[in-house]
Amino acid sequence: MICFRRGSVIPTGTMNLKTIVGIVLILAGAALLASKIMVKEQETVIDAGPLGKIQAETRKPSKLAPIAGGVMLVGGILVLVTGKKKA
Repeated sequence: MICFRRGSVIPTGTMNLKTIVGIVLILAGAALLASKIMVKEQETVIDAGPLGKIQAETRKPSKLAPIAGGVMLVGGILVLVTGKKKA
C-alpha cells in the first residue's frame, strides 16, 4: 500500500529497503544469466609482412556475464534471507 502525504509518496507495509534491493539483484542476475552477450574479437588470419595483414572479426559469448549474473542472483537471495531476520 502507498500513502500520499503533502505531495510525497511514502511506501507502507512490509517492504523495506533490503527487500527491494534483494528483488532488484535477483531480477538483474536472472536477466544477465538469460541474456547472450557477445564480445567482438579481431583475429589475424594472414600476416603478409610489409604488405599488410588480413583480419577477421569473430563474436564469442562473454565469460563475465554469467559469472556476474550468478553472483548477483546469490547476493540477492542472501539479502532477502538476511533481511527477513529480526535484529
